[in-house]
Amino acid sequence: DALYLLGRVEEAKDGGGAKALTWYEEYLASAPRGAYAAEALGRKMTLTSETGKAEEARPMAEEYLRRFPRGSYAGSARALLRLP
Repeated sequence: DALYLLGRVEEAKDGGGAKALTWYEEYLASAPRGAYAAEALGRKMTLTSETGKAEEARPMAEEYLRRFPRGSYAGSARALLRLP
């Protein structure tokens, strides 16, 4: 859980998005079914998309919807998949 929370702390800092992504990736690698897995994957997808890397974020959106179809980032994932 600490890995996810470290990601949230980094994300709140100016310019902390890259470090936050690293923490979310570490969390998902160590706890793919953990309590914050949906949030970590959703934040990772969102941050990736916000940095202009929509093509990289689309597979994350597909995974998110497969794993968490009713999750809090499901709408964002669907919207990302509809982008040209």
